[in-house]
Amino acid sequence: MGRSGASKLVLTPTRTGLDFLSAQVRLDEAPAIHSEAVSAIGRRMVAELAVADEYSAMAVEGLGHELLAIFGRSIARDRDVPAHWLREACEYMAAHACEPLSPGEIAAAIGCDPIRLSRGFRRSFGHTIGHHQRKLRIGTASDLLSRSRMPIAEIAQACGFHDQAHLTRTFKAETGCTPAAFRRRA
Repeated sequence: MGRSGASKLVLTPTRTGLDFLSAQVRLDEAPAIHSEAVSAIGRRMVAELAVADEYSAMAVEGLGHELLAIFGRSIARDRDVPAHWLREACEYMAAHACEPLSPGEIAAAIGCDPIRLSRGFRRSFGHTIGHHQRKLRIGTASDLLSRSRMPIAEIAQACGFHDQAHLTRTFKAETGCTPAAFRRRA
């Protein structure tokens, strides 16, 4: 969008391009790409379509291939998350299970890029960093519920929840029962 309005381009990649990309990643899980390079190619495509001469179709097709290359490279970068980043992130979160940590704080602590870490974490484990942290907190709360007589409100606070209601909602969503019911069964 700009001063002169907006343009919407709907591209249909060639079968070869789609086959190549789908061999690299499941397209229904494909990330959205936001970059100046994509915007610049889009503007060039609009300009080529405005010319509409015998070379326009060829130029637009070539620009479409550039878009596919940008998309494919971004997928490869996201998939190229070193295993030690994931291991170190899990270890750091486990060591700080009851602290509210953002993905940026976790990435800074282990010395990596937060976006690549978040995407790689989701691809490798099938859930987000936030979900992993909630599971760790619920695990800690479960241990305290079964091994101590500590009041549930104190457990909530010790495990990094805002209050007992927050713990109860999260615990029930994760385990299917309330902390009190869990304690009674334990």
